[in-house]
Amino acid sequence: IDASVRVYCSPMRRTLLTAGPLLTAVPHWHGIIDERLYEVGGLFSRRGDAEVAGAGATPEALMSEFGEQFKLSTSLRSPTAAGCGWNRLGHRETREEAMQRVEQLVAWIAELDAEDTTPLTVLVIHGDLLGYLLRALLGTNARFLHYNTACTALEYSGGRWTMLYQNRCDHLSGADLTGAEMLAVVS
Repeated sequence: IDASVRVYCSPMRRTLLTAGPLLTAVPHWHGIIDERLYEVGGLFSRRGDAEVAGAGATPEALMSEFGEQFKLSTSLRSPTAAGCGWNRLGHRETREEAMQRVEQLVAWIAELDAEDTTPLTVLVIHGDLLGYLLRALLGTNARFLHYNTACTALEYSGGRWTMLYQNRCDHLSGADLTGAEMLAVVS
């Protein structure tokens, strides 16, 4: 694609590392870190029986580590205090909170489509968030599972979304294909 393309990325390190080679290989594509695109549940760890929310990296730290190398900018919508990270929940995100965030993302995607300034928008996001988004955009209760770094394409036309393909992995060799264990569990 020979046009300028926006590549929106989760602020979580794994997606930034996934988006990096794509952004490096295609000079006119521009990456934007968007704090709303984090994985369902947010950033947390377990300490014994307790779940502890993590703050995530600060915008400055993200830009210092990834910005110049991968041509990234940040698009933080919520103000952060100096030294604070992108994750401001303070707890593990609930399913209800995730669904509210997905509703906001669907509205934002509609705004992007209305702008129609680029022929393609790419989201580099996580599997559970992608599954929730696909259910909302396609109007289904189906469960969507994804290989790590697999590609899914949607097209918006005539007021509705159509899935062109899901879980495309042509760019991966067998050793690089991970996430299959998730697919086997639900089969």
